[in-house]
Amino acid sequence: MGFEIENGVLEKYTESEGVTEVVIPDSVTRIGDRAFYGCKSLTSITIPDSVTIIGSGALWGCESLISITLPASITRIESGAFIWCTSLTSITIPDSVTCIERSTFRDCWSLASVIIPNSVTSIESGAFENCSSLESITIPNSVTSIGSRAFEKCSSLTSITIPDSVTSIENLAFYLCKGLESITIPDSVTSIGNQIIYGCSEKINVKYMGSLKNWNCKDFSKLEMACMFIKLYLNGEKFSDDVLKANKAYIKLQRKKLFDKADNIDILQYLVNEKLLDTEDTDMLLEKLIENSEATAILSEYKEKHFSSGN
Repeated sequence: MGFEIENGVLEKYTESEGVTEVVIPDSVTRIGDRAFYGCKSLTSITIPDSVTIIGSGALWGCESLISITLPASITRIESGAFIWCTSLTSITIPDSVTCIERSTFRDCWSLASVIIPNSVTSIESGAFENCSSLESITIPNSVTSIGSRAFEKCSSLTSITIPDSVTSIENLAFYLCKGLESITIPDSVTSIGNQIIYGCSEKINVKYMGSLKNWNCKDFSKLEMACMFIKLYLNGEKFSDDVLKANKAYIKLQRKKLFDKADNIDILQYLVNEKLLDTEDTDMLLEKLIENSEATAILSEYKEKHFSSGN
């Protein structure tokens, strides 16, 4: 077969007419950069357990590749290794790999199943960009960072849960995931990009468990996130004591900006329950919500309890 091997590195494979399956020799320890670039006829590649590294762009453009098994010997899959493998439907990443590098699986349109092991600590920029058949993915509790555009245009994703290990989600991480309707972000995430969910479903439900002071995503303002926090909290969602304290302090400072939403009983109930309204606030809201009998009843009781003479 058309293998060019030098010092254990498979430098290049040249396609042969009619050949759709290849077995890489045991003498190979590294698949070199772009070694199989543009090999459009290959449907199956067998990698021996002598291989430890798959080079940058190694299988770029293997459009017919359906099946490939990555042996446990592999410790690194370099950037762009599987770009444009448009027929690849599933991949299991070995548990010796610690990073899913930049653009590793970009434009793998048919990729529907990915297994990420607990050894992986980072998912870099564009790692799964335009994997439009990917309906679900489990991010293990070892990952600490998700890079920019990591899941851009994964339009079949409907929900995603970020594990407690993650501390950073970079800008546009889930850009144009048009089917994404639910995302859960834990309080461990303290660095959030400007537009992590830009272009996602208009119905998206963001369950953010962290402090409002760390929310910098322009897709939803801090005020909108404050309203979401209030709804989650009143529905019994459990937040850490630090988050509850920080969010209460933020809402107290910004409470007047919430007055336009005070006809939402959840918001009003939170302001009352947490004793965030002073006399002036209460009178202002009573006047503003005079036609809302439920709201005025809550405010009148609050005023009687906290501001009437003798209290």
